[in-house]
Amino acid sequence: MMAESPTIKKIPKRRNRIDLYPYILVGPAVLIVLLVIGYPLVSNIWTSLHNGHLSSRDVDKWVGLRHYINIFTDSELRSVALTTLYISGSTAILGLITGLIGALFIERLKRFQAWVQVLLLTPWVLSGVITGRVWSWLLDPIFGLANHWLLRFILTPFFGIQGPLELTSIHNTAAITVIIASAWKMFPFAFVMILAGLQSIPSELYEAAMVDGASYLQRMRFITLPFLRFILIIVLLLSFVWSFNDFSIIFVMTRGGPGFITMVLPFRVYRYIVDGFRLGAGSALATVMVILLSIIAITYIRLLKRQSEEGFIS
Repeated sequence: MMAESPTIKKIPKRRNRIDLYPYILVGPAVLIVLLVIGYPLVSNIWTSLHNGHLSSRDVDKWVGLRHYINIFTDSELRSVALTTLYISGSTAILGLITGLIGALFIERLKRFQAWVQVLLLTPWVLSGVITGRVWSWLLDPIFGLANHWLLRFILTPFFGIQGPLELTSIHNTAAITVIIASAWKMFPFAFVMILAGLQSIPSELYEAAMVDGASYLQRMRFITLPFLRFILIIVLLLSFVWSFNDFSIIFVMTRGGPGFITMVLPFRVYRYIVDGFRLGAGSALATVMVILLSIIAITYIRLLKRQSEEGFIS
């Protein structure tokens, strides 16, 4: 007699259930971000599509893309945009170079390293208004120490220039003074980031290079800079964005002058809204700035992703 085959029980299929627990945890944060960032952004875009001139009877009149068309056809705004790129880019590059030099100096310093680091980080804790005041005082034509030293050791001996100079009011030097003051404030951020990158480089690489007879410049070229590649790019992008958005130093030192030589886009938005009561034009210009900075933010995120995948050296 043949044995009966065992019956196979069918296992009931479990329905795919959506786990709501992660969404519940993330939900409050997403809601706060939407309220803090999303609502003002949508409101700003909506305002930019209306007249928005508070002194006009047609303040709520729908104008569509007229403000945006005016932005791209206004020659003055194009000049302001170029000035913004020049000042922000120069500030980011100068801050990066000085931060790299400071980090290399501190890394080789054996004594009083902590005290020197605290001293170098001092500009970071100062606000833009205080930084502008400090540099306005240093460059003052009568009482400014920097102005006095510049005349005594550089301008008078080499160029024969006599007398005090209004460096923040001269067309050829106003932008340079703003860039120097902004880079001085941006320096500690670049310094800290680059110093952290330097300290993460394995010392065995330098030791092996020294055994092979590599000079300091060769070690810098083939070891240090490749390791710091992503860090330098990230520092440059973030410094550019922060300098692009901040006009407090310009507001204190030059007020955008002389003429429009130091006028930047955020200051122009301030002038539109606060001085001219032109909410529509100011909102449109602010929206364009958001788009430009979003492109940089996307580049920054892609660099971070690439760095996490490849490491410091590809």
